[in-house]
Amino acid sequence: MTHKRTCMFWGWENIIILCLNLFNCFTGFVLIFSLYFWESLAETVLDIKLLPVYIFTAALNFSIILALVYFSIFSITQRTGMLRYIYDLRCNSAKRRKLYALALFLSPCFLFNILVILSGTFKTPMDNLITLLNGAYFSMAFPLILVFAVWKFMAYLSERCEKILKGIFKLTVFVLLPLYSCLVHYFVLELIKDLYYYSIIFEVLICLVVMLSGIPLLIDEKTSKLIDCIMSKILWIIPAWFLGVYWVCFNVQEDWIVFITLYLSVMLGLIFLLSSPIMKLKAKNIELRREVEEMCINQNNGVCINNK
Repeated sequence: MTHKRTCMFWGWENIIILCLNLFNCFTGFVLIFSLYFWESLAETVLDIKLLPVYIFTAALNFSIILALVYFSIFSITQRTGMLRYIYDLRCNSAKRRKLYALALFLSPCFLFNILVILSGTFKTPMDNLITLLNGAYFSMAFPLILVFAVWKFMAYLSERCEKILKGIFKLTVFVLLPLYSCLVHYFVLELIKDLYYYSIIFEVLICLVVMLSGIPLLIDEKTSKLIDCIMSKILWIIPAWFLGVYWVCFNVQEDWIVFITLYLSVMLGLIFLLSSPIMKLKAKNIELRREVEEMCINQNNGVCINNK
């Protein structure tokens, strides 16, 4: 291994993962706590009977966003220590299960919901099941389970099926990210409208995290070629783009249409700006992953999940 950046425990990747997991646990704990002891928070804007479903949806969405962040970091990181650890987990199911268990029982939301179930707060099996799932989805374990499950599934696909699935995945990411941010926009403004400016800051931060988590997954060689083609006609595209956004902002009455238009405009702008550096990071990342994968396969007697 010729690359010097082998440290696994220090670097921007680990800081992002730690901060997002802490944010996920904190947000989940606040939402779940409000479900059991602070019901008046949502009574004015939400149907209180559907509040567990809202919490469940939020938990699943946060887990998906965290999984996207993990995929993005894996595709651009330059740290061989982190890559070795990831490949070691992909090749060793016993280590993965231990990591899942550790992440699960270090998650305050999961432990809190277990206590709620044991206390007999809910009487029906369905309520207890939703409570358990809420705790699991807001734990640090579920995004990891989702990531490794996707990798394992991809390993058994043919090359053609893999390309089709990746295309569907990119389209889904491109469509779902703004829709998810729009939901955050609605719930944040409704639930903490008394703290309007703080809610705006919170909303902007979430939207930036969502955008930046999806952009590395959307940029590849085909995207880069498309961007080069667009850049050759940029003098015609930019005025039309700004005129279109301007018209939507000042002539469309629906807030969600304006929000999604602005969101997509910012995301496309970031894709144009970040395309070149991300492609360079991905090229170096692929070389490192090949070296690390070979080392991992040799250490595990040739048994490992293929990296496609």
